Amino acid sequence: MVGKKFIVNKNFEILETKTIDKKKKFAIIKNNQLGLILNIGFYLATPIIIGVFLGLLIDNWLKTNSFVLLGVFFGALGSFYNIYKIYQKFE
Repeated sequence: MVGKKFIVNKNFEILETKTIDKKKKFAIIKNNQLGLILNIGFYLATPIIIGVFLGLLIDNWLKTNSFVLLGVFFGALGSFYNIYKIYQKFE
């Protein structure tokens, strides 16, 4: 797949045209990295859901209302940690 890149000036006059290969643009993402990109939503949502579930269980067991907030907090920390691990794999 080939595309064209146009370079224009302030008056929108075409100064130069270049042909670019669009396949090279997407060749940066490798197959093993594509799996990580597709699973980002799972890596973000799972720790928060587990934290809320455990917080609700502890709240029902101790008859309190504060452990759900702690579960959300620690779930969010886990989500940020997962994203950090993914970021390190792309470097």
